[in-house]
Amino acid sequence: MAVRLAVVSLLGILAMPQSAASVAREGSGETAPKTELVQAEQQLREIQQSLVEKGGQLGLLKQRLQTTKDPAVREELRKEIESLETNIESLQSSFEEIALGGADQSVFQEQKTDEFDWREEVLQIFRPLLEELKELTEKPRAIEKLRSQHALLQRQEVAAAQALTHLTKLQAMDLGEPAETRIAGIEKEWRKRLDDIREQNDIVRFQLEKLLGENQSIIERTGDAVGKFARGRGLTLFLGIVVFLGVFLTMHVLQRFYRLWIERRGDTPGTATKLTLFLFRVLAVVLAALGALLVFYIASDLVLLGLSFILLVALGLGFRTYLPRFFAETQLVLNIGSVREGERLVYQGLPWQVSSLNVFSLLHNPELENGTLRLSLREIRKLVSRPCLKAEPWFPTRPGDCVLLADGTFGAVERQTPEIVQLRVVGSSTWFGTADFLAAKPRNLSREGFRVVVTFGIDYRHQAISTTEVPDALQDGVKQALRESPLSDHIQNVSVEFDQAGLDSLDYAIIVTFGGGAAPHYLATRRLIQRACVEVCSKREWNIPFRQLTVHQPDGENP
Repeated sequence: MAVRLAVVSLLGILAMPQSAASVAREGSGETAPKTELVQAEQQLREIQQSLVEKGGQLGLLKQRLQTTKDPAVREELRKEIESLETNIESLQSSFEEIALGGADQSVFQEQKTDEFDWREEVLQIFRPLLEELKELTEKPRAIEKLRSQHALLQRQEVAAAQALTHLTKLQAMDLGEPAETRIAGIEKEWRKRLDDIREQNDIVRFQLEKLLGENQSIIERTGDAVGKFARGRGLTLFLGIVVFLGVFLTMHVLQRFYRLWIERRGDTPGTATKLTLFLFRVLAVVLAALGALLVFYIASDLVLLGLSFILLVALGLGFRTYLPRFFAETQLVLNIGSVREGERLVYQGLPWQVSSLNVFSLLHNPELENGTLRLSLREIRKLVSRPCLKAEPWFPTRPGDCVLLADGTFGAVERQTPEIVQLRVVGSSTWFGTADFLAAKPRNLSREGFRVVVTFGIDYRHQAISTTEVPDALQDGVKQALRESPLSDHIQNVSVEFDQAGLDSLDYAIIVTFGGGAAPHYLATRRLIQRACVEVCSKREWNIPFRQLTVHQPDGENP
């Protein structure tokens, strides 16, 4: 009981407001450390007194055990001795802990040396990281442990108090001399147990309130943590990042100077040059990583080293699955793969020239507006290129060209990009997908000119001159009409030939070849040729037949 009262009074002093505590210190002339020493001295005296009492009780119990012959009583005495020895050990531990001022004694325990185990060695590498995480949660875990222990002791105290109350009621009854003596012994034992529980509870409560009293506000804790991190591990991490970026950028600058040197020499980048540039990139990453690890090693920061090794292991495992793809893409970058710079390939139905092979490769089509595509190596390695000739065309048309599609559509190209081709058809714009436009087999009338073939027929009554006079007259008439039209500068050849003797007429093929400048008037050329032929027939009074229906009847029948 004395120990409990002393601990309670100590907790009351610790719970005093700051102003009252300062007044008490000013009145007594003692500082805070001296007050704590006085309290610790009082606690040590009380625990020592309790140890002496329990030591005497333990000696008596051991004497009774030696003199008692009854097996049941001997077993009960052994249990009491074990319980008392446990209490004595607990008090001794509390005495030593208070005497040492709460110093951590686990650091003085001797570590066991086991045989070499590589798994254990790997764990030793990452143990500082785990210890750091454990340290961050050490205080909350200690508080939770004390709270659980305090709750358990409170339940034990309530149970012991209930047992003593019941024993007190039994002592008020007349149970006879042997039973009353035995009940009195049990009551004495449980009262000692209750006193021990209360003493332990007071110690636990004192430790719990001491830990809770050290709590700071969230802002203070955050500020302290940030300051500690900035002065310690944060500074090391910052230096590691600076070294990493410095080494990487230095290697990048050296690579840039090497590339400029190659360009100034005017040399075409070959396999050796590309291999050198690739090694520059790999070496930049390796040296930058080693520089950062060296900073962590010099600073002896095992946590950052452990995290770095974890990151490297994760990257290594990920790189293992990426290895086949890495080799394939490396061949492309070194210009020794299935696609090579300067060659021609087909992508999405269009021809492209490989401008450069890199992490993001460039494809170019000189005939298309904004005709440059940026593709990743993952897409490029699915393609195949081939050498191309200088005169090899990249697209059948250019903006301004007039084209005739396979379905008879005629229009002028207004715009052509990698995605769409825009045609001006009959005064309005029509869009085609670029691949669909190529699939329509366009004829470029503007690039190399075109030929128009018109069929014209005259009546059979002019059969006598059909192969002599008529072709020459039609040819002269068509030439004269074309010379008087806006197409006169684009006429290359005019010819008229007898084609066939049809059912109702003698047919002639009028063949006119135009240069590319006449392409915008392609639809008008047929009308112009037909008009010229009609004018010749009208001038020479040649009949133009119309389709007739002839009915044949058997002989002897009336029409």
